[in-house]
Formats: sequence, structure tokens, C-alpha cells
Amino acid sequence: FLLLSFFQYKDNNPISVFDARWQGCFSPSSKFTVTPSFYGRVLSGSGNYPFAIINMVGGTIPGRYMPQQIPFTGINRAELSQAALLVAGLNLRQRILKNQYISVMGSYGRDSSESVDMAGVGIGYMYKSFLGPVEIQLNWSNPTKKVGWDGGFGFVF
Repeated sequence: FLLLSFFQYKDNNPISVFDARWQGCFSPSSKFTVTPSFYGRVLSGSGNYPFAIINMVGGTIPGRYMPQQIPFTGINRAELSQAALLVAGLNLRQRILKNQYISVMGSYGRDSSESVDMAGVGIGYMYKSFLGPVEIQLNWSNPTKKVGWDGGFGFVF
């Protein structure tokens, strides 16, 4: 949870930032994990926000490209968003063999300018190698309206 107040930009107009993030991890069994998440970010002020604080949505890792980036399934690169952004996510991961996992994930969000809700879904496969995890994901979202993919190797720090 973060609240920055009275950051000043052009013409000494104050800008306030309200940022809330939560992610949990629950394992009802030794082979199944549920990971819910919630992200919210609201900017208030002049409406002409600098790039350094404007909201961004997309990617799989929060803050990977910019600190204010909120992950969203189905949007594979970070995109600019509006002054108010709320996103809820859910990841269901099942171990299928000793070092192999299948994930089903989804995101639901609302942007202050969108007339429709944002929704994204994906399915992924992960292999836990001796060098770290290797992941690939197929996904789709209504903002992009196309099937995309994302891959990764190694741990996220």
C-alpha cells in the first residue's frame, strides 16, 4: 500500500498517487496451488501525468518494466493506462509430474476510460530444471483480441 501526495508537475499542480497491491498463495494440497491477486492504482490531479507515474498494464510480472506496471493475463507487453486502474487475477497451478506443472490463469480489470471490462485468460506449462524454471504461456484478452504467448527462463528477483 502506497500513498504519495502532492507530487508537483507542470504549473505546480499537485498530483496524488494511491497504489494498493496484494498477492496470496494457498496450497490446499501438496500438488495444487491457488494464487489470487489484486492491484489498484489511482492518480488524481491535473490529468496531465508525467510518464514516470502514469499507470501501465500488461506483462506477467508486476513492476518489471516500470514500478507502476500492473500485470494482466493476455496483454504481453506493458501498455499505458488511464488514471484509475483496478485488476484482479487468479492463477491455478497443478503439479502433473515430479518437475512439471500446468497453470490456468485469468485477469479481470477496469480502467477509468474503458466502456467495457477487461478480461484475459491463459494456460501455461512449466518445467523445473536444475538451472531454474522454464515457462511458456498461451493467452488471450479482450483488449488485444488475439492469441499471444509469453515465455520465461529462471527465477524472478
